[in-house]
Amino acid sequence: MEKLKTLLGVECVVSTAGSRLNGALLRAGLVDEISLVFLPAVIGGDSTPTLFRSPDLGPDGWPTLLKLLSVKSEDKGRVYLHYQVLQEEEDEKHPGSKRDRCFGQYTPD
Repeated sequence: MEKLKTLLGVECVVSTAGSRLNGALLRAGLVDEISLVFLPAVIGGDSTPTLFRSPDLGPDGWPTLLKLLSVKSEDKGRVYLHYQVLQEEEDEKHPGSKRDRCFGQYTPD
């Protein structure tokens, strides 16, 4: 990002890439926000694409925590969700174990 800003004046990059790049960017701490659109339909299967494809979390790994910024729903069932990705330094400001924060005993400000 520093090179993009210095060389091209770019301060924001929007990725609409596939799950592999999305997963790599997320694990590298390069994602600030996530916008999702849910349609009133579901797809299953072992080869169905995912949003964030990356190696499995290790024994000390934890899910990336998110803070809900906004929700918009439409009459026909489409739902728009906008989240802030909580980086490690933001995450550490909050008391409680990471397990508590991941599984519902923690609510971001």
